[in-house]
Amino acid sequence: MAPTEILARQHFEWIQELLSYYNLTSNLLVWSTTNKQKEEIKYLLKTGNIDIIVWTHALIQEDVYFKNLWFAVIDEQHRFWVKQRDILESWILNTSWLCPHVLNMTATPIPRTLALTLYWDQDLSVIKEYPAWRKLIHTKIARNDEERKQIELFVRNEVEKGRQVFWISPLVEESEKIDLANAISTYESLQAIYNPFKVWLLHGKMKPKEKDQIMKEFSENKISILSSTSVVEVWVNIPNATIMCIEWAERFWLSQLHQFRWRVWRWQHQSYCYLFPSKWNYTDRLKAMERTNNWFELAEIDLEIRGPWEVYWVRQSWLPDLKIADLRDLSLISQIREDIEELFKNKN
Repeated sequence: MAPTEILARQHFEWIQELLSYYNLTSNLLVWSTTNKQKEEIKYLLKTGNIDIIVWTHALIQEDVYFKNLWFAVIDEQHRFWVKQRDILESWILNTSWLCPHVLNMTATPIPRTLALTLYWDQDLSVIKEYPAWRKLIHTKIARNDEERKQIELFVRNEVEKGRQVFWISPLVEESEKIDLANAISTYESLQAIYNPFKVWLLHGKMKPKEKDQIMKEFSENKISILSSTSVVEVWVNIPNATIMCIEWAERFWLSQLHQFRWRVWRWQHQSYCYLFPSKWNYTDRLKAMERTNNWFELAEIDLEIRGPWEVYWVRQSWLPDLKIADLRDLSLISQIREDIEELFKNKN
């Protein structure tokens, strides 16, 4: 299960070769699937004639039933809000006579996710090692106009070498109330700065087919620089895209910033992430991005900055309910969990 149709399609395409070795059947169920195809796939799921289904979370609202759902994998878990997760868990339990195993995956755990693991609501498994050939991404905050100009020149040099660039802005169109950089004006500026290279625009208001076509051309290196909104936070793998530039970077949470950076950390080439804060406002959040590539360390910093959120409700940022303990004290919490386990064993 993936949060976007684009990502679901990517997963479906990638697993086909793997599944062919094991004679397993699979299918894809997303909003753009035709009604006739949806009914056929739902029937196969209900009768147990599909081994693996790849789909988007929005379809939990439809009449989809499994004969024997055994294992559910939730990709990009940080993209799901509390009420969505509650509906999802209830739905998984109610669509099968089994109590399936659930694996939540995320490259960027938000504070609430980290808090849930500490409260023992989820077990935690951490993959700490990166591929040996992958170089650490270079991240830098532009602290003045001169540094920005130097970065723009460096980007041009990389584009001349054939590399590609993501350029992220907070909004699609200019707002009179909120003076933020936006993808459209950024797109127009980049066209002038990087002429004659092809600069293109991508945002969430576009139709799915239009977005797919743009990303197809970008993946084929027909577009050098893509001016986009946060729609690329979870997107396809573009190994040749090695530079990520983010306007008004202080407007994004650490989890988002790291997801953006992750888009260009995909291959053996050296990758770069440049943060352009408004009025050169380099916050603690941005300094953390510049200091480390470690996503778990960033999650802890994010937890420290904005708190764990309310774990079982919808409040987005608040002080934790604990009066004495500190959720960042992992060693203490780990010891407490061990003591609780021992206590229950002795009672039994």
